[in-house]
Amino acid sequence: TEFVGGISEYISGIMSSNLKDTFEFVLFNNLELKKRAKKYKKTPLNFHELMGANRVIFNFILFLKKNPKAMVHIHSSSYWGFYEKLVLLVIAKIFRRKVCFHIHGGKFKTFYNASKLKHLLKKILSLSDKIICVSTEIFETISMPDRSVVMANGVNIPKDISVNRFLNPFIFVSIS
Repeated sequence: TEFVGGISEYISGIMSSNLKDTFEFVLFNNLELKKRAKKYKKTPLNFHELMGANRVIFNFILFLKKNPKAMVHIHSSSYWGFYEKLVLLVIAKIFRRKVCFHIHGGKFKTFYNASKLKHLLKKILSLSDKIICVSTEIFETISMPDRSVVMANGVNIPKDISVNRFLNPFIFVSIS
C-alpha cells in the first residue's frame, strides 16, 4: 500500500510500529478518494472513484459481520474524505460498534464552516463514541466538548522498544 500525506503517514507509522505486536490492525484504504481530495475537491465522483469507495464500504461491512467485537477507529480529512468517513461511521453504528472518529483535516475549519450541511454533518458526527481532534481549532469548530478531545498526532515508537513495557493494552499515549 502506498501512503501519501498526513493521515497516511500517521497510519503508516502505526502499521510499521511494534503496536502490531499488541493490537490487531485492519486497514481499509481509500487512496483513490485521498488522491481526489488534492486535485478535485468540488467535482463529481467518476465511476472508478465511486467503485473504489463502494469496494471499501463492502469490505468494511463484511469485516464488521465477521468481527462482532471489533472497535472502529476512523481517520478523516476534509471534503470528499470526510463525507466518505461519515458513511463508514453510520455503518459502524448500525453494527453497534464503538467508534472513535479522528479528524486530521488540515483545512477542516474552512470546509466545515462553509458547508451548507453543517447541521447534518454535526448530527452524524455525534454518533461517534469519541472524537479526536488534532488541534484546538478543530475541537472548537465542531463544538462538541462532551464528546471530543484534542490529541496531537502521535509519535512513532522505535521497533526496538517494547510497548508492553510502557503500556497497558487499553491505553494509548500521545506526546505533543
